[in-house]
Amino acid sequence: MKLKKTKSILRIFLLILTVSCNSVNHYNKKYEKEISVKKLKSDIDFIQNKLNKLHPHLYYYITKEALEYKFDSLSKSLNHPLTRNEFFFEISPIIAAIRQGHGRVFIPHKRYTKDESKQLNQIGVNPLSKLKLAFFDNKLYIIENNSIDSTLILGSEILLIDSINPLEIINKYRKTFTSDGFNETFLNHLWSDNFNDFHFLSYGVKDSLSITLKYNNIISLKVIKREKYTPIKKETKLSQSKRKDVQKKCNLSFIGKDSCIALLQVKTFLGGEYLEYFKKIDSMGSTHLILDLRNNLGGYPKKAQELFSYLIDQGYAFNYRPEVTSKTSIIHQKLFKNKSIKGKIIHIAILPYFLLKYTIQVVATKKENDKYYHLLMPQTVDAAESSNFKGKIYVITNGKTFSASAAISSNLKGYNLATFVGEETGGAYNGYVAGIMPIFKLPHSKLKIRFGLMYSKPNCKTSTIGRGIMPDKEIIPTLEDRINNVDPELEWIIEDINKGN
Repeated sequence: MKLKKTKSILRIFLLILTVSCNSVNHYNKKYEKEISVKKLKSDIDFIQNKLNKLHPHLYYYITKEALEYKFDSLSKSLNHPLTRNEFFFEISPIIAAIRQGHGRVFIPHKRYTKDESKQLNQIGVNPLSKLKLAFFDNKLYIIENNSIDSTLILGSEILLIDSINPLEIINKYRKTFTSDGFNETFLNHLWSDNFNDFHFLSYGVKDSLSITLKYNNIISLKVIKREKYTPIKKETKLSQSKRKDVQKKCNLSFIGKDSCIALLQVKTFLGGEYLEYFKKIDSMGSTHLILDLRNNLGGYPKKAQELFSYLIDQGYAFNYRPEVTSKTSIIHQKLFKNKSIKGKIIHIAILPYFLLKYTIQVVATKKENDKYYHLLMPQTVDAAESSNFKGKIYVITNGKTFSASAAISSNLKGYNLATFVGEETGGAYNGYVAGIMPIFKLPHSKLKIRFGLMYSKPNCKTSTIGRGIMPDKEIIPTLEDRINNVDPELEWIIEDINKGN
C-alpha cells in the first residue's frame, strides 16, 4: 500500500514537472512568434485608452498633441508583423516619452525552468555577473571583483565584450527608460547598475566572454568564464536571519569621539521604525545629523512623513491631496483576469477584504474644481512628540534618491531645514505619479506596462520643471573613489562640521 502511495506521489510530481517544462517551452515559442499588424495596432489603442482614462498627470512633460502624434505615427508605420521583443522597442519609447519614472514597459525575455533559474541565480547569467561595473564618462569600468578570477584589475576599462562596444548595448535601451522629467542622474545609475541585465537580455546566457581591457594604457584580450554550478543546501534559519539583518532598512552610526555627528542611512521607505533611532541620537547628545538618502528608491509615503516628523519642531504642510482621474480610477485593477487557478481561489477567499478596501477608497475620493482628489493621505505632518532632532541636518542624495525619498527631500530643501550634498535626485522636485501602480498586459503581444494612478505633489515646489532636488554642494564620486571605497560626500560634510558650521 505504501509503495503504491509513493508511486502515486512520484507520478504527480513528474506530471507537475512535465507541465512546468511544457509551460516554459510553450511560452518561449510564443515569445518568438510574430504578431499580426492588426493585433499590434489593437494593442496600441488599448494602452493609449488606458493612459487617457487613468493617468492623472499625462501631459505634464509632453503635450497632448505630441503624445498622440507618437501613437499615430507608430500605428501608421506598422506594415509587417513583429515579435514581442521587436514590438517592445517600438512601444516603450512612447511610454518613456511621458517622462514619469514609475511608468515603464517590462522587457520581455524567455523563461527558464525552476532548475535553470536556480543555476542562474547562483552563478549568474554570464561571467560579468560576479563583477560590479560602472560607467564614467561613457566608459565602462570594473569597480569590484567578486569572481574567482583574481587577475581582473579594478579600474580596468572594458573596451569590448565579444567585439561589441558596451555603449552599443546601452544605446539599444536608452530610449526605452525614463527618469522623472528631464534629469539624467537616475538613468546614469540605471545603466551602471543593470548593465549586465541589458547584456543578458540582448545576448542570452553566456558561459564565457571575450573581453578587451585597458589598464594604464595597456590593452589586453582576456577570456573570462562563468563559474561551475554546484547545488547548495537550503539555508538554515540562522543564515536566513543574517541575510535579513543585511537588508535592514536603516542603519545608525556615530562619528567622532563625542558622537556629536549622527549618521542615519535610510535605504528604503518600505518599512522601518524611527523612534528608537532618534531616542539613541538624543541620548548621545548629537548636534549634527547626516541623513543619507542615496540609493533610496522610495516606498510608502507615510514612512517618509514619519521620518520628517523627527526632523521638525512644529507642524509643516507636507503634500497636497493626491490627484486621480475619477472616483473609481484607483480601483481599476483586475482581480481575477490573467490569474492562475490558485491565484483566483485566493482572491475569492479574500474578496470581502477587497470590497471593503475599494469602498473606502471610492468614498474617500472627492471632486473639487473639476478634478478628483484622494483624501486618505495626511497633508500636514506634526513634529514627533519626543526625540525630534534639533541640531543641524545634512542630507546626502544621488540619482537613485527617488519617489517618496525625493518627496521628503523636496520639503527639507523647500523649508530650508537641511543642507544638501551630493548629486541631483532622480525623483522630481515637484512630485511624481505612483501610489497604486497596476500592470496592464496588452491583449495580443502580452507586453506588460505599468504606470501610476495617483499624482503626489509635495508642498514645496520649484519653478524649474522636470528636475530633481539640486544639492547645495555638488559632489559626484570619481572612479578612484568607487574603487577605493572613498565617500567624498561624507568626507566633505565632516570637514564642513569641523569648520564650525
